[in-house]
Amino acid sequence: MEPKEVTCRKELEVTQVPFLTNPTACTGEPVVATIYMDSWEDPGTYNADGTTKVDDGKWASATLQSPPVPALTQESPLLLMKTPQA
Repeated sequence: MEPKEVTCRKELEVTQVPFLTNPTACTGEPVVATIYMDSWEDPGTYNADGTTKVDDGKWASATLQSPPVPALTQESPLLLMKTPQA
């Protein structure tokens, strides 16, 4: 098998978007996370705002839904955990 020549793709001039964002509040709703992956040999395309253009057929995705996290109020009990000291 002959080795393939690999070339880097041209740098895109797009607005930077965060790699990862987290919720800033506990709403009591499940948190849904989706990750998109493309191939090195057949890379996916991007929208003008820097987000993945998921409808181009080159992106695979996986989604995970976490259990709901209840919203905290002043009346919410807090769990304090102490670890034994040596």
